[in-house]
Amino acid sequence: MSSLKHKTAFVSFGVLAVLLLSQTAFASWVIEQEESIVGQDEKVVTTMTFSENAMRADNPKMNSAVIMNFDTDTMMMIQNGQKMYLEMKISVLAEQMKQMAAMMSQKEESKGEVTFTQTGEKKEISGFPCAKIVIMHQGKQIGEMWVTKEINDAEVKKVYGKFFEMADVQGGNAPRGVAAMKKALEMGFPIQVEQEMPDGAKIRSVVLSAKEKKANPLDFMPPAGFQRLTPEDIMRQQQQQMMMQQQQQGMGPGAPMSPGMPPAPPAPQAPPAPSKPDKAK
Repeated sequence: MSSLKHKTAFVSFGVLAVLLLSQTAFASWVIEQEESIVGQDEKVVTTMTFSENAMRADNPKMNSAVIMNFDTDTMMMIQNGQKMYLEMKISVLAEQMKQMAAMMSQKEESKGEVTFTQTGEKKEISGFPCAKIVIMHQGKQIGEMWVTKEINDAEVKKVYGKFFEMADVQGGNAPRGVAAMKKALEMGFPIQVEQEMPDGAKIRSVVLSAKEKKANPLDFMPPAGFQRLTPEDIMRQQQQQMMMQQQQQGMGPGAPMSPGMPPAPPAPQAPPAPSKPDKAK
């Protein structure tokens, strides 16, 4: 069975990219979004809050949140249950994503052109009048979007470059990822997105509500009393855990006690006793 936790991240990032692109236009907006794998009952609801040059995404099911502040170049990944948060630079994450995109592009055999076709079909979703867009790649439909013109702002295009400097994490598979979301924003704000994954599973993302709301500045700051961690802290913890595991598993003679330490030489053994000559018969 496909994992919703991992697969929805694929679509979540694309939809989140659209929202991040427009975070200036949608300052002080709260958007609730539901994601699911088509044909399965499990659903994940994320609440995204936007303030001036910052956003916060809360996932109650995971008891976690992500805060991105473009003014301070800071991203915080909060684990409420453990009362800790990982803080890193957005610019560092951007570089990692570029490297990932380059690696995936090398593995992609053929990219092809993505086409977006407005079908003329219309319906209301979550109270928004929407128009259907079909996404095609290499002659195959890889997804569809329902977009609305009711959530729109002329300033959106001015902030296009802000998030996409972080690169398209899908790399060579861009038709299924952020690139599609960028194109969708030009045609309207995506209220519902359905995309097919490489393994054939279909992910659906639906905006349940979108409304203006005064943002609390504290929502975009580290939680009081939480432990702050950096990527370097995580790396040190992992190294310490590896060393402890090696020590626990290598208590026998000759086992190294730490990385890089040569194994102890084997214990010397007494030479065999000389054999006695046979007595003459």
